[in-house]
Amino acid sequence: MVEFKIFNKVDKLYIGRSFIINTLALLFVCPSLIGILFKNININTTFAATFGIIACLLVLSGIFIKLFVQFKYEKLKGYFEGTIEFHENKIKVDKIEYEIEKIKKIEIYAGDYKGKWKPTGKTEYDNALSNGVGNVLRIIMENENETITIYFEQNVKNEIKIAEKQLVNYYKEGKIRWLHLIDILAINDYDEIQQFKSTIR
Repeated sequence: MVEFKIFNKVDKLYIGRSFIINTLALLFVCPSLIGILFKNININTTFAATFGIIACLLVLSGIFIKLFVQFKYEKLKGYFEGTIEFHENKIKVDKIEYEIEKIKKIEIYAGDYKGKWKPTGKTEYDNALSNGVGNVLRIIMENENETITIYFEQNVKNEIKIAEKQLVNYYKEGKIRWLHLIDILAINDYDEIQQFKSTIR
């Protein structure tokens, strides 16, 4: 048996550092732009220039902040509760067991892990290291109206490989496609694929 922590996402508005800095910069730069583009409008030039300087300082402070947050973990937008347990003949999600023979298809997307660097845009100033909670287990039952989707945590890259024995068994039972299996296990080299194929026959 192999287990991973379940992450429950919370759908709510998250006002992050990027939103605050960009909004403030926009609010301060607008009067300055109006003063430049529409000179016939009576706007105090000193006032407009001051707003422009503040906007520039906000952007510069954002760039300065960005240099430091590249190595900090992003804010968790949810909470941990329960575990996924991979058994050879079943998958247990928290306290609910799903027998393999009752499952039609299993999909796993495990490209996220704790400490993974996430590229950010030029105007994004939020923390750039992932918490590793963007991994997905999707169980499609024989009754096609029921699909269970769970997010789970990986502490290191390709941690899902510790469940190789169970995943291979799911493949043999026809619940995971071959190409999807080698993708989950991050087996990309042709020779490695052939060797792996020979070991599971």
